[in-house]
Amino acid sequence: MIMSDNHTLEKALPTALSPSSASTFSQCPQRWKFRYIDRLPDPPGRSALLGTFAHAVLEHLFQEEPESRTKEKAKSIASALWPETDSDPDFIALGLDDQEKTAFKRDCMSAFNGVWEIDKYKPETVDVESTELNVQVQLGDVPFRGIIDLVHREDGNLIISDFKSGKAPKTARDEDEKMKQVLLYAAALREETDEHIEKVRLVFIGNSTNKDYERVVTEELMHEPVSELHDTWGEIQTSCQSGSFETKTGPLCEWCPYVDKCIDGVNQVIQRFNAGRIRDDAPAMKIFGWTGKAITQVAE
Repeated sequence: MIMSDNHTLEKALPTALSPSSASTFSQCPQRWKFRYIDRLPDPPGRSALLGTFAHAVLEHLFQEEPESRTKEKAKSIASALWPETDSDPDFIALGLDDQEKTAFKRDCMSAFNGVWEIDKYKPETVDVESTELNVQVQLGDVPFRGIIDLVHREDGNLIISDFKSGKAPKTARDEDEKMKQVLLYAAALREETDEHIEKVRLVFIGNSTNKDYERVVTEELMHEPVSELHDTWGEIQTSCQSGSFETKTGPLCEWCPYVDKCIDGVNQVIQRFNAGRIRDDAPAMKIFGWTGKAITQVAE
């Protein structure tokens, strides 16, 4: 646990809480402080950049008239957007050679072309209301902010969809956890528009599956994620007032870009490294320059 100047922290309290920010705090308050208070860089990796690019292509594609939403149009949009990604410092930092860039482009195309493999999301058939909708509302005591990938209608009913380029959930528990984000979007959009949201969906565009990861929206279903959001906001305020941020150690430490700034995190990844439990591509391996030799525990 790390203590900080609480006067500075209170002044730096975020003006709004997003689902990703809330999730980061729940995983590790200390990592949240490094990211959202200290504003330390958190460079996205290949998977995150791939997802961002695929999302951008779909955003532009769904803004087209239905008859123009073709694979050829998606490819054209991707070509127009590519120079921006290619010159992005975060992308350059990946250090990809020409062959690896080609593989990146291929994986991006596979991701955004995945919507044609999902019956309900064939682009030419979707009744689009809005894309990348920025929602900022007050959910009880919480100033909430979120960006909704796609708002559309089916049989006149309003649907919220969140595109995912990663792997689909393997368990019901994992699915329930991932659903909380779109249920928060439903609560926020209803608060903003006073319109009933019929369903929320997670759409795994890179998995070529027609399985429905969806929920019919009810007050009961929205209650838990909204309640958790309120609890997290209260904990953030308490931490900022006290200047005390808990560290939560575990397997995620090896993927934390700030692990070298956290004694608890360093000790955790050393234990995992010595036990042979860290993947070679984990950021901790690069941060510490580890090669395979056992490491001595760091004193607190």
